[in-house]
Amino acid sequence: MRGLDSAITDYQILAQFNDSMPAYYADNGDTNLNNDSVYNRKYAKYVQPSEINRNLILLSGYRIRGRIQDDYSPVFGVTVEAFSETTGGWGRTISQDLGEYQYEISGLPPGIYDIKVSGQNYQTEIRVITLISQTTSINFVLKSPERKISGIIYDLAKGDLLWIKAISQMLGVEKAQKLEGTDSALPLQSTNCKQPMIIFY
Repeated sequence: MRGLDSAITDYQILAQFNDSMPAYYADNGDTNLNNDSVYNRKYAKYVQPSEINRNLILLSGYRIRGRIQDDYSPVFGVTVEAFSETTGGWGRTISQDLGEYQYEISGLPPGIYDIKVSGQNYQTEIRVITLISQTTSINFVLKSPERKISGIIYDLAKGDLLWIKAISQMLGVEKAQKLEGTDSALPLQSTNCKQPMIIFY
């Protein structure tokens, strides 16, 4: 690599190709130029530009894959992200039809990972795993987000009763809440109703 500032002493060298795990340079002090590769970011060493050859050995990375389902049906189009704070390993993909599974992230070094699945129509799911096998299967069952309808009821006289009903035509369910007046503002809250219709009576 050319064009580097020779006065800078804190360069780090990283190489990665396709499904290989990231390889970092860390000179171990011997004369062998082919054993200075490490696969954990925290073990990488700083270097200063010079005429010395700095070789890296690429190794096949580990992979995480699995199914993502909602009510036994595969879910496509959600984001799956794997990150390891200790190794610096990271990968991201969008779930899709891959036959028996819906996502795969490859090129990861072994270590402890947070696996996060997130999508607009689902609650975010996070799983912590230890990646020690070449291929690890992690499945997710997603849940619908908790939707709320909230507000404030004013001018309800003390002792008066007010029923509020939230009806979801999409789900075919309804929820009712009874409020008794106190001459003060009263909170209103209803949860888990998609496209609701609010009725006061």
